Amino acid sequence: RCHVFCLRVRGSTWNRETRGSLTRFASNMVFMSLLLGAALATLFSPSKPAQMFREALAENRYRTIYFWAGIFLCISIGMTLSTLLANFTAWAIIGAVHSANSHAVLRSSIGLYAAQLPARMVVLSIYCFVIWVVLFLFELLPVPWSFIVVLFTFALVMHIVVVYSAFGRLVMFNKAMRKDAIF
Repeated sequence: RCHVFCLRVRGSTWNRETRGSLTRFASNMVFMSLLLGAALATLFSPSKPAQMFREALAENRYRTIYFWAGIFLCISIGMTLSTLLANFTAWAIIGAVHSANSHAVLRSSIGLYAAQLPARMVVLSIYCFVIWVVLFLFELLPVPWSFIVVLFTFALVMHIVVVYSAFGRLVMFNKAMRKDAIF
């Protein structure tokens, strides 16, 4: 049986299964690069809202929403850079593990953690991105609209988390990842 992160290769050549397992790192790299570009463009934007959050950060006005939006923007940039580093490193190391050893190395506790770390960091980066965007929208929109947008965004994110958490539990508890039929 092969785990989700197992890179089983038949023979000595790389097959479609291995390339497919490593493709997720490439797609995460592209997505995180786009997220980083958006965050950096916002940080260095000459627009009035960006100037206001930079002033709030410089003057240490921690009671304003602009300050916290700027803090979460900076955290998002750091988290996204860390996510890119984790993805690149995992891509290189997991890709170098030979098929004859993947069952032992990637199923170890550190192997599983190292294979899951980039995905966890992607989720945290997305959450940081959503937080600073929502804080900016909350400050830029009129009060009734800002509450509507924030509540809608929060409800949508929670809906996505609940649906895919339940679906993931269904897949794991029914052992749907193995080749054998469930019933």
